[in-house]
Amino acid sequence: FEALSTTKQKGPFMNLVQQNLIKDAIFAFKLNPKSQSSGGVLTLGGTDPADYEGSITWLKVVRPLYWEVGLDSVRMGSTSVSGPARAIID
Repeated sequence: FEALSTTKQKGPFMNLVQQNLIKDAIFAFKLNPKSQSSGGVLTLGGTDPADYEGSITWLKVVRPLYWEVGLDSVRMGSTSVSGPARAIID
């Protein structure tokens, strides 16, 4: 985000968006399991449906500093925490 830049410059991704060089202001990561040493993918301008199952839940960035989003709850395995809360997606 521009607010984090010491020179207050837009980052490469936002430059691509402003120049209409990518279709949508969306990016996606595909991370491989730890057992694989390589093969992750960064997709700019959209998503690749071959890289996921089900539907995507979109969250709004609540503060344009880092990737901070609002959460109602979080669950991992049998443990859950109720919100409201904020989290940085990193």
